[in-house]
Amino acid sequence: MPGKIIGKKGFCHCLFAFDSNKDGKLDLIAGNKGLNTQLKAPVTLLYDDFDANVTKDPLMAYQYGDRLYPMLSRDDVLSQLPAFKKRFITYEAYAKTSFNDLLTTKQRENAQY
Repeated sequence: MPGKIIGKKGFCHCLFAFDSNKDGKLDLIAGNKGLNTQLKAPVTLLYDDFDANVTKDPLMAYQYGDRLYPMLSRDDVLSQLPAFKKRFITYEAYAKTSFNDLLTTKQRENAQY
């Protein structure tokens, strides 16, 4: 009899296969991140060479309500993409930025998800 997948959300980071009930069949136990982590599903990851330096720049976003927001702090984003300093001069400006405002339309269209 096939197994049943319960739920669709989570960050499975380990998988154990062993015969826990001694029926001769392997059982799978999956380990998730706990509830006390900043990462919550669903998370969006997109990447591209946003600063044209021949390396891919990954950016993560989390959903709050109906909008996506950058997962990384302003300092982390600016260390990865220094050209963004011109757009996000203050921490307050960055804090109010949705993920769609972080990148230009062209950057979002060219990025891979």
